[in-house]
Amino acid sequence: MKYALRVTGIATLLLAGCGGADTTPDRTGAGGVSGAGGSTGGHQASGGDSGQRGSSASGGSGATGGSGPTGTGGTTGTGGATDSGSGGGAAGAAGGRAGASGTGGAAGERGGSGGAIAGAAGHARGGGAGAGGATTATGGGTGSGLCAKPIASTSTRPQLTDAQATSYTIAKYLAQTGPQGSPTTDNWDPTAGLGSAGAFTADFTVAADGSGTHKTVQSALSAVSGSARRYILVKPGTYREQVSYTGSTPVTIYGASTDATQVVIVHNEPASQGASQTFNVKSNGFEIMNLTLSNDFATPASGSNIQALALLTTGDKIVLQNVRLHGFQDTVQFAAPSPTTLARVYVKDSYIEGDTDYIYGNARVVLDGTTIQYLSSRRGTSSGVIFAPSTSVDNSLGFLAVHCTFTADATAPTSSTHLGRSWDTSSITPTPNGQAVIRDSVIGAHVNKQAPWTAAATSGRAYSASGNRFSEYCNSGPGAGP
Repeated sequence: MKYALRVTGIATLLLAGCGGADTTPDRTGAGGVSGAGGSTGGHQASGGDSGQRGSSASGGSGATGGSGPTGTGGTTGTGGATDSGSGGGAAGAAGGRAGASGTGGAAGERGGSGGAIAGAAGHARGGGAGAGGATTATGGGTGSGLCAKPIASTSTRPQLTDAQATSYTIAKYLAQTGPQGSPTTDNWDPTAGLGSAGAFTADFTVAADGSGTHKTVQSALSAVSGSARRYILVKPGTYREQVSYTGSTPVTIYGASTDATQVVIVHNEPASQGASQTFNVKSNGFEIMNLTLSNDFATPASGSNIQALALLTTGDKIVLQNVRLHGFQDTVQFAAPSPTTLARVYVKDSYIEGDTDYIYGNARVVLDGTTIQYLSSRRGTSSGVIFAPSTSVDNSLGFLAVHCTFTADATAPTSSTHLGRSWDTSSITPTPNGQAVIRDSVIGAHVNKQAPWTAAATSGRAYSASGNRFSEYCNSGPGAGP
């Protein structure tokens, strides 16, 4: 199994990265994105030495603020959240999600600020006559609950029908407790979020200046015990350490401020030196809120075993809210203990950046209202890859990105970055390994419009609509369709 640790961090916070990387496809050994990644598995965007996964990464026009699609509709007929984009970039495309059934949100949808994606005319699913995101789009549906502006499906860019889309919702990704075919469900629904940090009572407080109960995050986690959830407050500062938690006690670790850049947990280690992940969670029910995780290893453009993850999770019912992850290749791995063990992760209103396979793994993951930023600094004009799911053929659901904004930095080339590829984790191609759906999201111009999905990592298996499980539904923005 690929043990990928990806560099996580924030473009404005840490290093900007090195030059371009080589685009040789990976073969079989240690994986990870260039500069971030794991120790044993297989995707690295370097020249593809002993078992690295390849494809390079370049991005598109970036996005902060932005126009946002028009109302996506929800269930109550009230206005939606603002969800304005973050993450910098030239074009700007964050936009809010409307969130209301009968009205399409407040005037369809509130767009973010700034940005060149002017309005991304709206879907207003279930909404009224949604008024578009920025100033130029009016979009909006008719309140029918269907996609108001469908995109034609092609062999290189499959689109779900309205009927098919009902099988790929947040509820369905998160509710099932067993592998495909299991009748057991627990209806896990974390979409309300973790609430305000002010409502938590800290059991432990981490402060580098000694004003808390512990000076390091690891020491606080090591002190956790019992069956009740424990809350760990981390005070503002930069904590340079490698953190791991394997306990059975459920934990919520958080910063007090909604400015996630105030608390930075950072480590500097590539896969060639061992387990590179800055933060390693092997526990069910773990929650992270209001902080940044980063691996600031100075990732070179190419080489072997140079992956450097920011976060690795291996557990069920994990929640990330307002978390910023910085990396290049293999920024974050969402893993399951085994192909038949369900591991669910819910990522809400967060920010993830990287350049190659920077969101990957075999867990079941929902990214909701999250900004997914492509960094071009290391890869230059070569193409990059965002998702690399390794969903088992026994599981029907892998990654879902919904109400997300796909952005890039100012120097990213247009129509170059790939939305994803399968990660074939063994020498025997597990077709159709990997599953992902991107829906109701704004996609920037950096994404390859004609062929957003590419050949599998490690095996090099060519992409085909029939041999892969990748689809889109009701997306908008300059990179949303052919």
